[in-house]
Amino acid sequence: EGKALGWQLAEWTRANADSLQVKYIIWDMKYWSAAHPDRGWTPYTRYGPNPSDNLAHRNHVHVSYY
Repeated sequence: EGKALGWQLAEWTRANADSLQVKYIIWDMKYWSAAHPDRGWTPYTRYGPNPSDNLAHRNHVHVSYY
């Protein structure tokens, strides 16, 4: 249930990225960038293949704004 809600929030934020001035989103070891929106969600690998839930952004949606 929590993961589904996280994806709803991440997708809503992505869909409204222009008006919200979103730079990038990280959620559930996936990364989306406003600079390359056609790439869609890509793997988030900054901390390796099996980081903690916090570093992997599996327990929160990370949004960066311009």
